[in-house]
Amino acid sequence: MGDKHYLTAGLEYRRDNSEGTRLKKKGTPVAGGSAYNAYDEAAINYTAVYVQDEFKPDEKWLIIPSVRYDYSDKFGSEITSRLATTYNAAKDIRVKAVIGQGYKTPTVNELYHFWEMYAANPGGSGQFFEGDPDLQPEKIFKL
Repeated sequence: MGDKHYLTAGLEYRRDNSEGTRLKKKGTPVAGGSAYNAYDEAAINYTAVYVQDEFKPDEKWLIIPSVRYDYSDKFGSEITSRLATTYNAAKDIRVKAVIGQGYKTPTVNELYHFWEMYAANPGGSGQFFEGDPDLQPEKIFKL
């Protein structure tokens, strides 16, 4: 795209997959009357496409716009963008600014994990971690 532009683009695919007795979804069959014996599995597929341009109009300025499209088979799609700039005011002085959006979907563990962890010493209290199947993606706008 010329000397003033440096374009970066990419694709991403990942599968968040989990199975076992420490995974509980709504409707998970309970074997032997105990949730600890129940077995289940869950998976979420993620796909993303992104593009970024590093635009240098002159020796002092760098402007970087970017856009990203995310898709999840559980949560649907979202488009986010970002605009960053750097100005080299002097040899040792650089001014930067960024404005952008963020997006994060819950993982399989955050949604469905069901795990009781016992303390290292006998008789001590343990911790219990239970996922929340009603979690929704997090969105942020940052300046």
